[in-house]
Amino acid sequence: MRTSIIIVNYRSAGMVSDLLASIARQGKGCIDRIIVVDNDSGDDSVARLRSQIASLEMAGRAVVLDATENAGFGAGNNLGAAWTCSSDAESDLYWFLNPDTLVEHIDLPKIFNWFQSEKNVGIVGTGMIDVAGKPDLAGRRFLSPLGEFVANAGAFGLLRRWSVADPSLDRPGPVDWVSGASLFIRTSVFEQLGGFDEGFFLYFEEVDLCRRARKEGWKVIYEPRSRIVHLEGSSTGVCGSKPMPTYWYESRRRYFVKHYGVIGLWAADLAWGLGRIVGMLRGRGPSACRWRNLWRCDWPVLMGEKKLACQHGRQ
Repeated sequence: MRTSIIIVNYRSAGMVSDLLASIARQGKGCIDRIIVVDNDSGDDSVARLRSQIASLEMAGRAVVLDATENAGFGAGNNLGAAWTCSSDAESDLYWFLNPDTLVEHIDLPKIFNWFQSEKNVGIVGTGMIDVAGKPDLAGRRFLSPLGEFVANAGAFGLLRRWSVADPSLDRPGPVDWVSGASLFIRTSVFEQLGGFDEGFFLYFEEVDLCRRARKEGWKVIYEPRSRIVHLEGSSTGVCGSKPMPTYWYESRRRYFVKHYGVIGLWAADLAWGLGRIVGMLRGRGPSACRWRNLWRCDWPVLMGEKKLACQHGRQ
């Protein structure tokens, strides 16, 4: 199947160079086109990446686009997809890859088989491992108000069925959503959905995309037998219990208001707070989501003082 890789770079030229090298090692028959979108890094990223493409002898199938502004991760991916539509590089699939990933010995036939054997499969996400080879669950359940309680209090008893990251999902097959760090989607489905919602600057955009795809009747599949290396947090600096950036809270708020309404956001925040209390009583460590930042971000919307910003661009 004709496949175009789309990578969004923001001041991560070193990591993207390593990713390009890992793609090159797969051979020329692996991928038809590679589009790297630089989201106005303001450094020498564009020149460095073009030099890397030349040194890897990938000039015939790889291109670096200068976005001229940083409108967010989803917007950068949409720009890369739009470029393929306007060029002669027609694709059956888009493969969205984070800059902090490496493609090593990935079994693409397993991915392609899902799309070829089941016509209602719209999205397939790969498995992931960290640099030490430890598997990282990348197929998950949708975020929900009750899931916010479970995420903080811990998954126990009947509450496991609302756990976003449930070990029972670590098998090939349908899931609610897959990580955007390594996500395949039919180009026709991506165009039907209007691409990523650019109202999400960073985080939650793939959850929203998968939710909209499922709403339109498309299956979302997790294929852990085909895996990439994910250096999670390396490109954003967000990892472990380090406080989340402001745009994470804004994206979370957008997700809950968009799919559950303001009442759903109220429920999610209350469930998060209660779950955090239970989690602390159970000895769970600090959360990357901080109480003060959560309430400060959501309060204007909860009080009706601020409406959810309109989606712009491709949605």
